[in-house]
Amino acid sequence: MPHGVGQAPIFYRLGVPDKVIQAILRHSNVSATLGYYIKPQSEDAIAAMSRFSNQKWRSGHSGQ
Repeated sequence: MPHGVGQAPIFYRLGVPDKVIQAILRHSNVSATLGYYIKPQSEDAIAAMSRFSNQKWRSGHSGQ
C-alpha cells in the first residue's frame, strides 16, 4: 500500500489543507495528493452543505 493511502484521508477529514497534506506526503504536485490519495465521502459532502446552509442562515441570505 502506498504511504499516503492511509494517512491522507485522515488528514483530509481533520480539515488539514490540501497543500499541507501534499507537503507531509512529499508529493511534488498537489494533483497526485488529491487525485489518488483523497477520496471525499458522501458524509463529507453532507457536512459541507450543512455548514454552508448554517452560514447562509446566520448571514441573513435567503438564497433568492
